[in-house]
Amino acid sequence: MIGVGGFGVMYKAKLGEFPCVLKFVPLNILPSPEQALVDKEVACLINHSCLVSYFASFMNRDTFITCMEFIDGVSLIRLIHRAPQGLPLPLVRIIIGQLRLGVQHLHFRGFIHRDVKPDNIMIGPRCRIKLIDFDTCRVCCGKYSPKFMPTFREKAGKEFPGADFAGMIPYMAPEALMKTGLGRATDWWAVGVTTYHVATSRYPFRGSTIEKVQPQAVIPQHSWPAIKERSKELNCMADCMNPDPHYRLCSQHYSHFLTHEHFRGMDFQWLENEADLGSFNLIDKIREISIRKQRSLFVRLLFLIHICKCN
Repeated sequence: MIGVGGFGVMYKAKLGEFPCVLKFVPLNILPSPEQALVDKEVACLINHSCLVSYFASFMNRDTFITCMEFIDGVSLIRLIHRAPQGLPLPLVRIIIGQLRLGVQHLHFRGFIHRDVKPDNIMIGPRCRIKLIDFDTCRVCCGKYSPKFMPTFREKAGKEFPGADFAGMIPYMAPEALMKTGLGRATDWWAVGVTTYHVATSRYPFRGSTIEKVQPQAVIPQHSWPAIKERSKELNCMADCMNPDPHYRLCSQHYSHFLTHEHFRGMDFQWLENEADLGSFNLIDKIREISIRKQRSLFVRLLFLIHICKCN
């Protein structure tokens, strides 16, 4: 067993010699069978190095079972917790650059993630990230042509009315907190909050309830550590976290992210295709701790099974 989530449990397995992850979701904890199909529908239409891959999905009498890519890494939130002053700036650029590529791919394929946050980002030993957890995705206007599409741009800020929102409150955009509508720009707000969190190891807004976070998000009053070298991260985060979704970074054009000063000189083709993006010792240390914990848990399970058989 490698993890337990809100909807099920995950185990590391093998298909022949190929490592994979099996996710088991009991039918009785889902409001409807359709909800269990959301992430599978997304997985069928995406194919990107910064997004987790699914291989197969099936069900038995009482469980949905999904076979997906095994990511030999750690959750980004665990890395943040081990770096109280924030991650090194070169690593921040690599992480956020990949996140940008993954989110753009989802949007072009016609999906809003709605729950972008470090908890849903895995990072491997060579600094390759994978955005995971497509259960909260929503179908939106996609972009399947390189030609200019006015409708695609116009719907970036608000495509759906109402209050159908998901995600963790500190990462929710003002329009989500106020329930005024939903568009792809809500993901870019979450990218901005993630940038802040990765670079400083803290949230830009204090509080865990909508009532506390909403006033801060609508009129942002976040502060930035007094470190001169972080000014580019500040500008990138501020552009992603514009309270008006229609003027948020990438709401007008996705090339604005590519040309932002925070990513000046970065080769995005290399970032998308290169397997080895660098190394960071803390990732290896956390992986070793995780492996030891998994082994310890496995030994305890074997012991409990032995006790049960003896009784």
